[in-house]
Amino acid sequence: MFRSVLIAVILVAASACTHELPDPQSAGAEVYRVRCGGCHQAYAPGTLTAAMWDVQLDRMQSIMAKAGVNPLTEQERYLVTSYLKAHGADAPQPSGAAG
Repeated sequence: MFRSVLIAVILVAASACTHELPDPQSAGAEVYRVRCGGCHQAYAPGTLTAAMWDVQLDRMQSIMAKAGVNPLTEQERYLVTSYLKAHGADAPQPSGAAG
């Protein structure tokens, strides 16, 4: 039963992301797509700054706990935070990038 629910959540998460995430094969993108995109749209990382993502992740951890959903583990939180900050609105642009 749990396995069926997990598979369903993963499938819903994959379809919830309506835009291409940057670095989509990275561990951070995968956790973000599954754990965050499983309940709502996985927003483009560039829509918020690093500080704004910190606030949002804290807020969502609280919402998840209140809803009875397991909050992100330390490892998941690290991967998602690192990913979102690396691709956030204020992330350094690679040299040679148009800007």
